[in-house]
Amino acid sequence: MNRIEKRKPLWQTLVIFAVLFFVLSVFFGLVYQFYITPKAEADDIGYYSVASKNMGERYLFPNGNFTLTQSFQAKDSVSGYTLWIDFTEEKKAEREKLAVNGEFIDVKGHLRVVLKDAAGTVIDDYDLDQDKLNEALYFGRLVRSLDTLLQGNVRNQTYTLEISGDFPKNSGIYFRVSDRDYYQSGEMTVNGETVSQDMAFYVYSPIYTMARLLFLAFSAAILLAFTVVYFCAYVFRVKKHILFLVAVLIMGMGYTVLMTPYATPDETAHFYTAYRVSNALTATPKAENPNKELYIRACDTDYNGIISEFYGKRLVPTTGTYAAAVNNILGTKENEELILVDGDYITGNPVCYIASGFGLAVGRWLHLSSVTSFYLGRIMNLLLFAVLGMLAVRRMPFGKNVLFAVALLPLTLQQVASYSYDSVILAFAFYFTAVCLDLIYRKKKISVLDIVSLLLCIAVFAAPKAGVYCVVLLLLLLIPRNRALPKKQTWIFVGGLLAAAVGFFLLFNAFRFSSAVTTTSNPYTLDLIFKDPLKFIELWVNTYFDSKEWLSYSLFGSDMAWGNLPVSKTYALGFAALLLLSSVRGDSPRERIRMQPLERTVMWSAVLLTVAGFCAAAYLWTSVDSACVNGIQTRYILPTLPLILLLLRNNTIIHRKDVTGFLTSGFIMLHAFYITDLLTTVLFDY
Repeated sequence: MNRIEKRKPLWQTLVIFAVLFFVLSVFFGLVYQFYITPKAEADDIGYYSVASKNMGERYLFPNGNFTLTQSFQAKDSVSGYTLWIDFTEEKKAEREKLAVNGEFIDVKGHLRVVLKDAAGTVIDDYDLDQDKLNEALYFGRLVRSLDTLLQGNVRNQTYTLEISGDFPKNSGIYFRVSDRDYYQSGEMTVNGETVSQDMAFYVYSPIYTMARLLFLAFSAAILLAFTVVYFCAYVFRVKKHILFLVAVLIMGMGYTVLMTPYATPDETAHFYTAYRVSNALTATPKAENPNKELYIRACDTDYNGIISEFYGKRLVPTTGTYAAAVNNILGTKENEELILVDGDYITGNPVCYIASGFGLAVGRWLHLSSVTSFYLGRIMNLLLFAVLGMLAVRRMPFGKNVLFAVALLPLTLQQVASYSYDSVILAFAFYFTAVCLDLIYRKKKISVLDIVSLLLCIAVFAAPKAGVYCVVLLLLLLIPRNRALPKKQTWIFVGGLLAAAVGFFLLFNAFRFSSAVTTTSNPYTLDLIFKDPLKFIELWVNTYFDSKEWLSYSLFGSDMAWGNLPVSKTYALGFAALLLLSSVRGDSPRERIRMQPLERTVMWSAVLLTVAGFCAAAYLWTSVDSACVNGIQTRYILPTLPLILLLLRNNTIIHRKDVTGFLTSGFIMLHAFYITDLLTTVLFDY
């Protein structure tokens, strides 16, 4: 006789929610009051509200007197600006020859920068004397902080930088400018004549404006997310697969916003690969050399390697990148002219980039801004993962909670909310695992949908960069063990899928067999195992001791893997505890299904061969002058992590009640603390 779970009265559920909501609200309030506000006010580093969108060209100072103007629309209050100024390489070499004992040579000339509003009123008049001019040239930039912050009706108001100078012939001094007219809201003139370029510059606003708004926005979003998930789990009691969809979409959108454009590892290359797919969808002409070049909207190059490297920072979110993204979304019409650029991309088939490429294409069809179009590509990847994950949870014959837990890890959310092919691999890996387990333990008939679904999964696994996951196809060999399925039909089904896998693998990797593809000039090779086995063993021992702590914690969110964002290891322990809880067997009839020894052996073989596969790939990528294997990352284990958790289950430890709601709410609560810690880091420490 099955035990019927007794539900808590609605008033108790609402009281518990009120208490948890109050705790979260107080926590955010305390952080805001005692950390965000005072630190923001004390930090005078500004973020730029008008970005230097393109710095690809130089404008040499004319001989004698000149007046250069650059108009722009402000996006927020203004506290200062930066111009980029330097010597040509030829002039630098000439000055070095003239220098005596390395003594710096003073520059002969005069420069004056005036900031005016739309009415022509002078707001700031900055005259560079000899010392200030030499200092600007030494550092390569001219930084000006205003004495009084421009406030009030500033947003979208037009301002003009008027730069006048007088320099001798062939001074060799230049300003950084764009290679075309990037700013549709302002123009550059020299001695009254319009130039088809734009000055490269930053306009600053105080950090506390954006820092406070960002923290309040994220706090409100987290409270809303917790409210929606809690009510779905405990009040409306939606089915598990619907709860999965809601939780992943909500938290995934949070990480989509949290990680600003190009802040996730290798996202530039992934973006260009997806852009090639969007070009195919929008019938954009191909470049003469499509392997190295592609046509791209001028506005879509605005953020490539600029806002994420603000003042030489690493590829991490900063207050400046958030501000630039917000201002771009709220800004004016951008330059949609198609230009030819050099674009790195991920080799192989486009299967893993169809979703993100479609999102970019939608942004281009609707003439949306560069950042909005960028986020649409990410959102399509997230949507694909959420929908396939929902279908996977629905198909899982048991252990549905492991998909919840793995999907809600910070590392997973960061990957699925990016342009990385990992988002697509994870989505199809989850679904493939669920369909195979369903066919092995519960299904009584193989449908056309099963055939099509597994073929799509195999196509993804066979793609370059994902081929290592082909070994999970070993699960197909267990399907004939289902006694409810006709043996002959089942073996034909399995044999056909394995043959299709071989065909897909050969098709998608043909270029690798016809040409040498490597990213390392002098990598290790497999013959080292036989030539010098001791060195081979030593290499892996060094790797273990050098990376064991990082690998252990990064899987659960510490440092955001390659995101290089230092987050307390305490959160990693919390996520690990919830992950282990998800693997505990339930007490429902479905949860009583047991894996037989042969089935466990095959599944463990698939997992271990996958680990061996990506370790071998990392080894073959490592240069021979390295003492450790490079490139091993915990994100590679995510596609098989649900299977690992299921294999770790035992029949001794069980939970009597369904813990899905507790797990989901617990993840949201832990993410609240985790994201708060992350925000305080990126807002003030970078």
